[in-house]
Amino acid sequence: MHRTKGRAQKQAEPFARIHVDAALKARPRLSLRDLRQRAILAVAYDTLCRASELVALRVKDIEAGRA
Repeated sequence: MHRTKGRAQKQAEPFARIHVDAALKARPRLSLRDLRQRAILAVAYDTLCRASELVALRVKDIEAGRA
């Protein structure tokens, strides 16, 4: 079967800044949970942290920076 059909998998499309921006602008009214989720998404994208590293982050680990 693999000889006739092959084994190649299709590469997933990369998650780009435009996807993050669209997710951050998705809903105009925000609950505290929505704000938290958006903050996590922004931090995850900007820092390239793995899930385990995001879970380990604390407020004291974050410093204000210049954009």
